[in-house]
Amino acid sequence: MARQTFTAGQVLTAAQMTTLQDNSGLQHISTTAVSAAANFSLANSTFTSTFTNYRIIGTFTANATGASQTVTMRLRASGTDNTSSEYIYSNMRGSSAIGGATAASGTTTSFLIVPAMTAPNRINFSIDVYKPQATDYTAIGGTVGALQNNADMFAIVPTGVMTVTTSYDAATFIISSGGFTGEYSVYGYE
Repeated sequence: MARQTFTAGQVLTAAQMTTLQDNSGLQHISTTAVSAAANFSLANSTFTSTFTNYRIIGTFTANATGASQTVTMRLRASGTDNTSSEYIYSNMRGSSAIGGATAASGTTTSFLIVPAMTAPNRINFSIDVYKPQATDYTAIGGTVGALQNNADMFAIVPTGVMTVTTSYDAATFIISSGGFTGEYSVYGYE
């Protein structure tokens, strides 16, 4: 949207006020509950031309005891996950248990959101998806807080980019064992 400039004393029209409200930052799209799910997908056409970028905020408990779990993310188009080796990611993390660590991949079949953790009790994330509808390189970035064994807090910074210029309308989050219980919300912004 074009930036509007107003002058002192100018009377704003209803249309101008609606435009200002529509461009006021994050706009809530949906909130969805999940229970013991091995994966969950955003609804088809969650990403539209209405917004350029999207934020997905999730708060989950992970349902597995003692198991090593990872969380990955795939982009979707028309109800189908892109499972080809076109994802590049970098994942930085730190905790009281391991100190600092990194993980990266040249090409793989998904973005790494949460690296292997033993029995993560809580996973909270905020993932931004940049330009998924544009026929351009879709990228992600975000922050994750994860609690392992009710003792070690992990701070994780996942980032990634697709190596192809495809338009996507949703995403899928996958946990390697057990399941997710909690909820996620999707927001759009410019």
